[in-house]
Amino acid sequence: TKSTEIHQDRAPKELTRERMLACHDDTWDNYCFRFATRKQWKRRKENGIEKVGKGPITICLDISSSMQGDNIDWAKSFVLALYSIAKDENRKVQMCTYNRSLQRTDYDLGSNYIELLNRIIAIDAHGGTSFDPPISWAMNNVQAKGDIVFITDGSASVSNSLLNKFKSKIDECGARFFTVYLEHCHNPQLRSISNLEIDLKNVMSDQSADRAGQLLRVIKDN
Repeated sequence: TKSTEIHQDRAPKELTRERMLACHDDTWDNYCFRFATRKQWKRRKENGIEKVGKGPITICLDISSSMQGDNIDWAKSFVLALYSIAKDENRKVQMCTYNRSLQRTDYDLGSNYIELLNRIIAIDAHGGTSFDPPISWAMNNVQAKGDIVFITDGSASVSNSLLNKFKSKIDECGARFFTVYLEHCHNPQLRSISNLEIDLKNVMSDQSADRAGQLLRVIKDN
């Protein structure tokens, strides 16, 4: 199996190749094997020294009913890319799924990678949407110099008191907040705390792959 050393201007193409493996039943086993054996991409070493991991990546994934169909599939593909980079960068990952309430949080990047991947792929979408539960969870779990990736297609809101507490917490920790939209539905409250917003309407398009690559480079390189 070919291992590719990723440079900044090649990330979107490599993301596309790996995502294609993850999105088809015939190549899903190959994707899992490449993930578990770290053959998707390899980290560049500086002066022969392996790069030390940064703060944890915290993922909040919207699984409300409006995410059914392509949206949830594209969102899960992006989540898989985040997990791949975290594994390669020796970074901790913590993820919650949410709709009107917090659903699951048992997505730690442990030793059983195939079980984790299958758990992510099995995620389905149902219910309404509320941003308070995932924001509260992220606020309670954010760590120093961590990255929070908030994935949604909805137009829910955050209570102002919680939003202010969350702003203070991420500033205190030196954390960054990134918003990934599936439906071009930009939320003013999320924008007020976001270091970067991207639209990911269709991961199959070159434009969306470039946007995904942009965010992944920011998370990986800064």
